[in-house]
Amino acid sequence: MPEITFNFYSKTGTPQQAQTVREVWGNRLRPRDVAFALLAEADTAENHYIFSMLNNSDNPNNNCLAPPNGDGSTRAQPTYFTCPMRVVQRHKASGRTTVRDLPNYCYLNLDDEPGNLARHHTEYAYDAANKIIRFRTIMYGRHERTCDRSIQLR
Repeated sequence: MPEITFNFYSKTGTPQQAQTVREVWGNRLRPRDVAFALLAEADTAENHYIFSMLNNSDNPNNNCLAPPNGDGSTRAQPTYFTCPMRVVQRHKASGRTTVRDLPNYCYLNLDDEPGNLARHHTEYAYDAANKIIRFRTIMYGRHERTCDRSIQLR
């Protein structure tokens, strides 16, 4: 999943992705916060879906749980944050939007040294035929099965 950073020394994500994250998270992403978001999108014939996790430790209402080895402010070995996945469903014909927060998704996107991102990240795959999106986390180059999640799209 692509990571979009806000007010961080290493800027990632496109302006359009940043705008999408701002729209999805609203006031949970304040203008000066140092924050990180993962973003994915999928379409069915009827709906457009946005999937996002926001890790914003600058906001006292941050819903992510820090890894057991710390919040990333030290050089500790990487593990994942546990965050809610926000799912935005926009009905194409009516424009009606529904939002759900699903608990306990793994957030990992470590790109602080060469080669780290390939070994430490969260990824997704969309199965259009069955309308299922699957999420998994790769940690130390291995599939972390405890992080596997899937969402059936309606």
